Amino acid sequence: MYIGSVRFFKHLILLTIITVITVLSLLLWKSCRKNSRLEYRLALTEQLTAAATGGKTPYEASAGRQTKKEKRRSGIDLREMLHSSAPEYQKLYPDLYAPAKAAAEKTEAKTVYLTFDDGPSACTRQILDTLDFENVKATFFVKGTTNEDDLKTMKEAARKGHTIGMHSYSHSYKYIYASVENFLKDMHNISALIRQTTGQEPAVFRFPGGSISGVNLRLHEQLMSEMLRRGFIPYDWTISSGDAETKNITADGIAQRVIDEVSKSEEPAFVLLHDSGKKQATAQALGRIIKELKQKGYSFKAVTPDVKPALFSPR
Repeated sequence: MYIGSVRFFKHLILLTIITVITVLSLLLWKSCRKNSRLEYRLALTEQLTAAATGGKTPYEASAGRQTKKEKRRSGIDLREMLHSSAPEYQKLYPDLYAPAKAAAEKTEAKTVYLTFDDGPSACTRQILDTLDFENVKATFFVKGTTNEDDLKTMKEAARKGHTIGMHSYSHSYKYIYASVENFLKDMHNISALIRQTTGQEPAVFRFPGGSISGVNLRLHEQLMSEMLRRGFIPYDWTISSGDAETKNITADGIAQRVIDEVSKSEEPAFVLLHDSGKKQATAQALGRIIKELKQKGYSFKAVTPDVKPALFSPR
């Protein structure tokens, strides 16, 4: 008889040991993952603080305060060490810097930030008309274009008080995430286009695909650090409208999803929408989104560099 036998108790003991080891491993894994997210958030907080205080991390600031006596004693100038160890790409595009340092720490409850990626497009005009009618400001993370009508609508959006942010010039994941140098070149090109078209210096940006994704995982820390060093503030999203996830999604489907998700959140809502010629449903959904959320007591604002960003963290 197996149950109650010596072999049964040996197997029971072995199973207990395996179960304990498995549980302890899961707890350790969860703890490490939590610590990884915390460390990442702390690092981003430090870098955002540095962007708001002249681009210096606490380590760099301490190097700047090193006395002559300390230098003689150590034989090392920390500022020279930091400069000599800086990556070569930091020397690229000396005009690719945000116009001013910003705190990036303001946040307000029941606030909705409508953000439109990938424009300008044939739909931008309709979006602008709806925003005008509802007296709402939004944010357009734009990509490169040579179409004169699109450039006119970009200029008009800026003139009306909407924020124009960088989203990349080419929007080619394969190209921009191949290297830090490629990414900076693309951002330099879209920054120049925004400046030439609107007369404004862009200060905010959105990574194509988000700050951390399968396409930029290898470089995301370097890209984030370098853009923050240059004073630009990144913005991910907290709510996706679904307009790029489902091919046949309707205007009502987009509107209902956004309204439901915003209503469930207690935090400021950064809503991802898309502005392209194929996204007529998004433009059609906009009026209902604004009207119903206003009725629920929400206000709408454009993203500015003093707004605390929503940022993805490692899972």
